Amino acid sequence: MLQNRIAYYEAPAYIDSDSLSSSSQYQEYQDSPSPSSDRGCRKDRDSLPLVPLSGKRKERLFQFLFEMLQTPSMRSCIWWVQSSSGTFQFSSQNKERLAQLWGRRKGNRKTMTYQKMARALRNYNRSGEIQKVKRKLTYRFDEKTLRENK
Repeated sequence: MLQNRIAYYEAPAYIDSDSLSSSSQYQEYQDSPSPSSDRGCRKDRDSLPLVPLSGKRKERLFQFLFEMLQTPSMRSCIWWVQSSSGTFQFSSQNKERLAQLWGRRKGNRKTMTYQKMARALRNYNRSGEIQKVKRKLTYRFDEKTLRENK
């Protein structure tokens, strides 16, 4: 008679790069030279702070986008189409630069691409926090998200 054997498999430890925290309370990202298509996306003297999060809560993409929309030096990467309705648009030339900044803000080891960031935006569409507008590279915050971040 065969006995049922239960095999126990211990999964290797997985460390999420998003959950790693820095030892310093504040970090600052200084822009490095970039291709000519990114020239208008930032000023060499400007720096974008990597703001520490309160507690263990991760910063979400919509919070980062809202911050970038409020940052004058990022207007060539992302801008309000109609701020009262929460509609914003990415620059077709500088969208990759914005995605790279998001990846660095999150602490990713690999470079974030616009394609990866757009996947997260599509997930927000499912939850209703950000909707895609029928216009190239244009999105809209929902009313609740817009109220909470203003």
